[in-house]
Amino acid sequence: DLPDDIKEAGYELCDLAIIGDVSLKPFRITKREVDIYKRNGISLPLDAPYQRMVDRFKILNNFKISKELCYKCGNSIDSSYKTSEGFKPYCEKCYQEEIL
Repeated sequence: DLPDDIKEAGYELCDLAIIGDVSLKPFRITKREVDIYKRNGISLPLDAPYQRMVDRFKILNNFKISKELCYKCGNSIDSSYKTSEGFKPYCEKCYQEEIL
């Protein structure tokens, strides 16, 4: 059980494998993370880093992938950004050419 209040969290957590609430996968919290959470008043994470990332993507774009055409070359690509929503998705090659 993790403390509800970050102020009660100590470095002893760093020696434990914590089981994620949703993923049921073990993860660890580093001393550096504990310091950051304490300094910013952020509660301790309740799930593994990968699951937290997936949860963030669900909030941002519902993590739905669709077939789109590259804005530059017209090749078919898989993208989470839809041209119908005003985005201009690029394939990997065109993206690299554009930013380099």
